[in-house]
Amino acid sequence: MQSETPTGGGMVLPVYGEPDLPWTYFLLKVATRSPFVVGWAEGSVVAAVARRLNIEEENVGAEQMQQALAGIPESPVPLLRGLFRLKDEDPPKPEDELRLGAGPVSGQEILSQNDLMHDAAIIVQVDYGVDGFEAVVQSLEEDGLEDPRVAVALALYSLLILAG
Repeated sequence: MQSETPTGGGMVLPVYGEPDLPWTYFLLKVATRSPFVVGWAEGSVVAAVARRLNIEEENVGAEQMQQALAGIPESPVPLLRGLFRLKDEDPPKPEDELRLGAGPVSGQEILSQNDLMHDAAIIVQVDYGVDGFEAVVQSLEEDGLEDPRVAVALALYSLLILAG
């Protein structure tokens, strides 16, 4: 029997209660605005915290979340550099312009994965830390997939929790 879950080498995104997703598959689904993306992005945080603290996913609560966030790297740049190196690019600087514009991204059916990554990397860098994480979570909860860059930013925070 063939598995329905995508597999592949390279960077993976852990997801609560589901098998890991290849990072490239996650970006593809964000770019095509799959309805699964919000759940995957939110579930990636829980799974990353559980792995970081070596606990069961069901035991992740607010206290464990804060503990894991306290241990994220001092800067997101090393992780971003590694992700962008996969595409033979340099990560954007926080002062760079957003490629998809300053407002929420709506009206386009399929987005460029490169533009999504570029903008999400800027979003993470501009307000990096616990406050930035909470702002991304709040934005995703309020707007859903209206701005898919937020889902990518949240997934980046999950990878940073694992890297911490």
